[in-house]
Amino acid sequence: MRENIIAMGVVALFIPAVYFGWLGLKWVFTTVDPNDVIAVSVRLENRCDLDDNVFVAESLTTGRTYRFNNGKMELKLPRKTKLMLTINKSYPGFEYTGIPQKVENTMTLVADCSVSPRLQSTMGAMKEQFNTD
Repeated sequence: MRENIIAMGVVALFIPAVYFGWLGLKWVFTTVDPNDVIAVSVRLENRCDLDDNVFVAESLTTGRTYRFNNGKMELKLPRKTKLMLTINKSYPGFEYTGIPQKVENTMTLVADCSVSPRLQSTMGAMKEQFNTD
């Protein structure tokens, strides 16, 4: 009788372990097609003393620019696309080049005119590399 209970317990643990293990392996080996088109919601976080309409998001893949509407935009782009915050060509006197970011379903592009985005990224990477904590 005791052997039957132990055997049932082993089977009760074995079946879910196999099932969830299979699901885990399936998830690990699922490939993501970079050409899949996804819905992208982009928000502008403007920390500059410039109007929001000065900034646009530029696709590095196509070179196409997208304008913000009240600090937001909704796009459908291939997953492999990288967006970069830059200045609208209607304002030739200004220059701003953000850091390219892979598109995600929801993302925020930050315009910070107090520090160059490239310098900020470099300093962040250096802090991370030399962090002694």
